[in-house]
Amino acid sequence: MPRRPDPRQPALALVPGSRAPAGPVTDAARAAAARQHRLGIDGEELWLEWRAERQRYAVAWYDRAAGIRRRIQSGVGPGPTADPPREAVESLAAHYAARARPAQPQAPAAVGLSTVLTHYLTEHAPHVHDPARLGYAAKAVEGFIAHCRSTGKLGGAISVDKLNREFVQSYGVWRQAQGINPSTIRRELAMVRAAVNFAAEDELITMKPHIPKLKARDESKVRGRRTAYNMPQIAALLEAAWSDPRRHHVHLFIVTKIASVARTEAILECDLDAQYFDGVIDWLIPGEEQTKKRRSMTPVSPSFAGWLEGRAGKLIRYRAEIARRRWADPAVPEFHERDCQTIKRAFETTLIEAGKAHPSLRLVRPVIDAKGNQVSRIVRVRDGGRYVDREQPLWEGIGHPNMMRHSVHTQLRRIGVPKGQLDAAEGHAEQGTGEHYNAWDAKQDLKDFVAGVEQLFDELRQYTTCHLRSHNGPKIIDLGAARAAKSA
Repeated sequence: MPRRPDPRQPALALVPGSRAPAGPVTDAARAAAARQHRLGIDGEELWLEWRAERQRYAVAWYDRAAGIRRRIQSGVGPGPTADPPREAVESLAAHYAARARPAQPQAPAAVGLSTVLTHYLTEHAPHVHDPARLGYAAKAVEGFIAHCRSTGKLGGAISVDKLNREFVQSYGVWRQAQGINPSTIRRELAMVRAAVNFAAEDELITMKPHIPKLKARDESKVRGRRTAYNMPQIAALLEAAWSDPRRHHVHLFIVTKIASVARTEAILECDLDAQYFDGVIDWLIPGEEQTKKRRSMTPVSPSFAGWLEGRAGKLIRYRAEIARRRWADPAVPEFHERDCQTIKRAFETTLIEAGKAHPSLRLVRPVIDAKGNQVSRIVRVRDGGRYVDREQPLWEGIGHPNMMRHSVHTQLRRIGVPKGQLDAAEGHAEQGTGEHYNAWDAKQDLKDFVAGVEQLFDELRQYTTCHLRSHNGPKIIDLGAARAAKSA
């Protein structure tokens, strides 16, 4: 493979977690799905190719010196779906690694960040539990490299020796302007750090440069430091979530956190039909093994039980308003629902709305660029009969969804809930072990926990009543029933 003119500035061409086109599993579908898997720089990629006549996958590339396309068989046949089997993707990675690896370790200034990321994804990612997660982080970093190349920032070409504090800070500001949570940014930077370490250990580069972390003084430009919300802040979040039907799932999420102290992933995955029975929610999905971060069983308090009344299926479902012209009654909005996989964006929007409504609660802070100025974006708004572009300053919420768990834990400890019961409810202590294995009863053994939850619901009445089912019943329009009634 010919050497590229500037080895510091390749363009990664990897599609992590790609999916085959919808439809039947045909040779055409397999071929289309295979072509999505590419590795290398522009014009010198290696890609997967489905050979229908042999019913096998091959690794293909273009030999520019000879002016022809070449192939090498992977020996992997078709899988049950149109997507290439994992073995075929690993074969592509292995062939790329063998062709792209330099004969001798290179100095950090001579190796591009894209090269290091590609090496990490091809050599290390196939052997981890969730390789797609590393791929998504790499795609985000590649987006920043493309941004630097187009704007001339950081010299355009980002080699490994340029991964300094300026790079870390610039990347953090760029991602924050896209609305990305700081914790996600830190994970992406951690992936970069791991890729560089892997490259040094595998002798791709001669030395391992120090890559600074996004420390507190850098984070202070992005978000305020806080570990828990107080009661007025929780009330403000509840009101902001309940004020817009599109955020009612955030409202139920917060109420569930208050009532259970469950982990965010457990709440989003909860299926009431399978996990809610006899007044108790088992946060571990039936048939699955206990997670490393244990999932517990918690009794449902009386105030929370009202919110579960009449609900079935997934506990947290996202609601989106359908077109006004399709409403059965022009005065009554209708919504469609779907399962909620993540709540970060919606929670962030709720934080921003709550912060605007209650500035004194310090729930938001401006997004600041490297020069200390607030970042703005151009939005199109309707002004009379026409649309105009206006500059809108960017704000970001202080905190994240799982901070609600820390907040409720803090409040329940303040009330005096015994630490043993709180640990059991949160999954920090094993339930049903030892001599009490056959006697474990969530309702009986977590009585003080339930009493503490009820006290929290009562204390919130000083600031709001939108958390009470008796005051605010969830008015969900059943589209099927609405259509039947309209046709009748």
